[in-house]
Amino acid sequence: MKAVRPPLAGQRRLIKAVRFLLIAAAAFLLSSCATEASLVARRYRLHSPKIKPGPTLTFAVLSDTHSQVFENDGKRIVEMLAGAAPDLIFLVGDIIDNVLPMTGSEILLGNIERLAPIYFVPGNHEYYNRNMEEVFALVRSHGIAILQDSHVEVEVRGNAVIIAGVEDSARARFHDPQYDWEAGAREAFAPLAGRSEYKILLSHRPDHAAVFAGYGFDLMLSGHTHGGQIRLFPFTNGVYAPGQGLFPKLSGGQYRIGAMNLVISRGVTTTRPNLPRINNPPEVVLIELTSSN
Repeated sequence: MKAVRPPLAGQRRLIKAVRFLLIAAAAFLLSSCATEASLVARRYRLHSPKIKPGPTLTFAVLSDTHSQVFENDGKRIVEMLAGAAPDLIFLVGDIIDNVLPMTGSEILLGNIERLAPIYFVPGNHEYYNRNMEEVFALVRSHGIAILQDSHVEVEVRGNAVIIAGVEDSARARFHDPQYDWEAGAREAFAPLAGRSEYKILLSHRPDHAAVFAGYGFDLMLSGHTHGGQIRLFPFTNGVYAPGQGLFPKLSGGQYRIGAMNLVISRGVTTTRPNLPRINNPPEVVLIELTSSN
């Protein structure tokens, strides 16, 4: 029977170094975990010749709150929104969860409903609910407009703006097997392609941005990705996003798709899914739009 040799001095130093690096990495990841207190306001400044010279148009975007009951009933979210004084608020899906009770959503919507006109599109988690009428009834009870392969025309600080909203593809899987998202989008949005107004599309998923850019939208607002959940470094994309898999190209931030700007919210929830957010703080998105003339 061979005797086990004790590790050499060099090996011992290597083992200690590896242990130290593992402990340091674990400490770094733990210190980088996002909490409600990490909430940030993420601003994007856009310009368009379709906007008249004059006051800035401000739009606020919330996504992926997932019925979370936030500390102090979401006071920090409400304060951020109120401080920005947005002209419009856009809710781009997964505001209502299919697992958690709707209580958190009801509290949040009640606290923001008077801040500005609000427009909502459903996400996949809304459609995971069996009773969609209950979901939509809750949203409408707070005076919020729901856009489902439809659009509205509004005036914002003297500017003509079209706000469109696309259905989530989960509708076909869970509620309406005959629904075809591509056909629905084509029927709803192809007639808008030649319009001269500034056109905004709300779409929970960013996956089909190239398709929607073909309809002449100036700005698309999305969520769904949770910022890729884990960002190895604060300036990189996330590790995983549903629908895109590992190292997604579209996980959070601002992108240019043809002539269209795409802004993806990294979401607000810190509890769904049951994974930590690392280097990836929850966020309220603020769009500041001015004339390029």
